[in-house]
Amino acid sequence: MTAAATPTAPVPAEASVTPPVPASSPATGRLTGSVPTPHGEARLVAPGITITHMPWTHPTAQALRLEQQQEIAAIYDGQGDVCQHLPDEEMLATVLVHVDGQVAGCAALRDGSTYGAGTAELKRLFVRPAFRGRGLSGVVVGELERVARALGIERIVLETGDRLTAAIALYSSRGYDRIPNYGPYADEPSSFCFAIDLRGDA
Repeated sequence: MTAAATPTAPVPAEASVTPPVPASSPATGRLTGSVPTPHGEARLVAPGITITHMPWTHPTAQALRLEQQQEIAAIYDGQGDVCQHLPDEEMLATVLVHVDGQVAGCAALRDGSTYGAGTAELKRLFVRPAFRGRGLSGVVVGELERVARALGIERIVLETGDRLTAAIALYSSRGYDRIPNYGPYADEPSSFCFAIDLRGDA
């Protein structure tokens, strides 16, 4: 069972901060820079709706990810994501969306260099049930796509489940194409993997 939305202090609107392209490690090809959007500062994206960048380890972000995994486990007979542990050092950006000061959802962008140069992976997209039907998932994904472009990322990949029809519809509507299952999902029949090429799509 997912928890009810918990109120948080309203956050102020801030101007968008565009991060520079980070350096990459010549040894691994992984992105080594970070997004300098100030943590805890918010950007107003619609009346009453703000996007806030937070550290991956922020307690609110952790609580939302736990709710997401509990919901997935309830849908998939007790099984959550195959990738339960996501290293902090691989997370490029973590965003929260607030509605009228209440935390409503989250998502993160992970370094996906393992899946190809210039690749990032979308992780842990979640909107609390009380806030669904308002287009908030698209707002969060759009913010992470903005960050990805600013970082020089060319491609975003992601995995979702075959029973998560709303997620599948969202990604398809945003131009993500179904791809062969990758990495840890290669042998998971219930996984649907998608990708979008950001080049020329700014």
